[in-house]
Amino acid sequence: MAKQNWISLKEAAEASGLSRQTIWRRCKDKTLATAVMVGVTYIVDRDEVVRYGEYFHSTEFDDKNESEEVE
Repeated sequence: MAKQNWISLKEAAEASGLSRQTIWRRCKDKTLATAVMVGVTYIVDRDEVVRYGEYFHSTEFDDKNESEEVE
């Protein structure tokens, strides 16, 4: 088992390029499986956050409504 490198939400936001609030929401909804509540905040594994940030930034969001497409 790999050793986990625990970081704060602020550090996670910096490492992933996402906001601290987004990281907090992903901890709360358990998207980030390694998130652990410590007191009133979370700590997360740095590697998982970096992977999530890369995934998030590589996903293209389509603003078009597909039902509006013309054949």
